[in-house]
Amino acid sequence: MKAQIFALLGVAALALSDAASAGPITYDVDQTIGAGTVTGSITTDGQIGILTTTDILSWVLTLTDPSLAGGSPDTISSASAVQSVVGGSDLVASATQVTFNFDATGGGVIFQGSDENGWCFTNFPASCIGGPQAEALAFTTTGVGYERVTETGTQVIATVPVPEPTPLGLMALGMAAVGLARRKRTS
Repeated sequence: MKAQIFALLGVAALALSDAASAGPITYDVDQTIGAGTVTGSITTDGQIGILTTTDILSWVLTLTDPSLAGGSPDTISSASAVQSVVGGSDLVASATQVTFNFDATGGGVIFQGSDENGWCFTNFPASCIGGPQAEALAFTTTGVGYERVTETGTQVIATVPVPEPTPLGLMALGMAAVGLARRKRTS
């Protein structure tokens, strides 16, 4: 009987776990950069490890800042992008988050909409508005402007939302609890 209870608990744990899937992974973005923000999502092909441009399937980002070209907020996406560039080996995905190493050299990421508003981060001189080791919210008004934050080390850029427990997992957990209670009562 003890083995059955542990088997049921094992099934419940598997049903509730969020194992890395072989399919696409959608990460949530929620960044504050100076007076601006970047929120939205980035969907990858499920690659774990170093990400390249081809690993990013799509993205939708909402930029807010008083100086955005065309007004704030501005939603930019891969569907209407001027560019989506990933360079270097410093953008890394796990099953739960995407990080960027600002202390390395030679990497940068740019997400830019058709109105030239965009979000970028880099560890390479002059490859992103604001220079090296920076995360920037870029925009154009009468010229080029930006909100900029100097970053160091490896920073989280996006995360996977915490999943809700599945109904099957909750049912298995409940059955395991009933079995355990029944076992205690008969002992």
